[in-house]
Amino acid sequence: MTARFATLLIIFCAMISQAQNNSYSKLWDKVEAFEVEGLPKSALTIISEIETLAKKDNNQKQLIKTLLFKSKFALILEEDAQLSVITGFKEAISKSKSPEKNVLQNMLATLYYNKRQLEILRCY
Repeated sequence: MTARFATLLIIFCAMISQAQNNSYSKLWDKVEAFEVEGLPKSALTIISEIETLAKKDNNQKQLIKTLLFKSKFALILEEDAQLSVITGFKEAISKSKSPEKNVLQNMLATLYYNKRQLEILRCY
């Protein structure tokens, strides 16, 4: 009896997990469509929905992905958005635990490095 219950529980959890992945996939498809159409503000609206869902689900992978896309569109939509992007990464790092924290720190270091490279190129 316990083995049957455990099996049913595993199947049920797998179904819920798959349903969550499908909802994220559908939302990311919308983001991609808006990006292809050149509508970054509309894409940001969907990204906010994904972020809310990911926070509710405590889905760190999706939260990192939303941070990356928010940063990408901020750089497109705002002048001098680098500071807000860096601030967003620092805030996410302060709230994260390993291994997500390490990934975000690496991304932030890459942002700093790329920013420095651009400054060097502007000097020439």
